[in-house]
Amino acid sequence: MFDDLYEAREILEIKAGELACLRADKLDLMKIEKTLDMMKQSLEKGDSGIKANILFHQCVAMATKNQIIAGIVRSLGNTMESMRAVTLAYPGRLAECLEEHRAIYVAICNHDTKQCTELLKKHFGAVARIRKELNSQGRLGIFRGRD
Repeated sequence: MFDDLYEAREILEIKAGELACLRADKLDLMKIEKTLDMMKQSLEKGDSGIKANILFHQCVAMATKNQIIAGIVRSLGNTMESMRAVTLAYPGRLAECLEEHRAIYVAICNHDTKQCTELLKKHFGAVARIRKELNSQGRLGIFRGRD
């Protein structure tokens, strides 16, 4: 079940990034940028960064101007919060995630759909690699794979 949710999230959020490149306005960009500031502060304080991470993806989804996409991303984000906490706790991951988010933000600012799509694929690929490693170590519990 979890892998199905993750797969749906990946597909949806890559398309959301593409649409955000085409539709984001100044307010959307300001909101996305604010989540980057929040994540940086979390990193500096040694916090998990989970809230900033979730908000980043939700703000990108809202920038699509599609209420259905935004609602689904919000729902999936809340459903998968525990898994995000596990992957963000991986050594060095929060800093990497911040840099990945910054690059995605720049692609959205530049209306570069191709770059944004590639960056989001890389972003989700990094999470998949971490999940695979943690699973091989038996550290994922309920998040370990397909039912």
